[in-house]
Amino acid sequence: MNRELLPEYIFGFMPILRRKLIKGHPTCELPKQQMNVLIHISLNDGQPMNHYSQKMSISKPNMTKVVNGLIEGGYVTRGKDKKDRRIITLHMTEAGRGIVTEHWNDMKAQIMASTQKLSDDEMQALFDSFETIKEIFEKLDEKREE
Repeated sequence: MNRELLPEYIFGFMPILRRKLIKGHPTCELPKQQMNVLIHISLNDGQPMNHYSQKMSISKPNMTKVVNGLIEGGYVTRGKDKKDRRIITLHMTEAGRGIVTEHWNDMKAQIMASTQKLSDDEMQALFDSFETIKEIFEKLDEKREE
């Protein structure tokens, strides 16, 4: 097995995944980077801003700019960590939850429409493949934490 081919497969696969499963762009009023940050906050609400910037590989100054835009839009609020008041935490608002839910529903609908042509066996194979990929990536996370 040639392990050096893996990055090429991954980089080649990501655009295909998006192009084949998500036709067009999900309807969203936010810029892509703001939406991505908002999704991360929705998955881990109340974490320090540093947590999200590290997870997403966004510099602190750029993260501050993105978060400020989300705060101005009413999607996120800032808070203080209970143990260390110097640490800024981010919290979803109802408006933020609403836009994330709308975005997820739009993407789900697009994926469901794109996969209608697949047979039950093909859907099961696709599901099993994603399950295998997920398990392998979780194993990579475990190795990184050691």
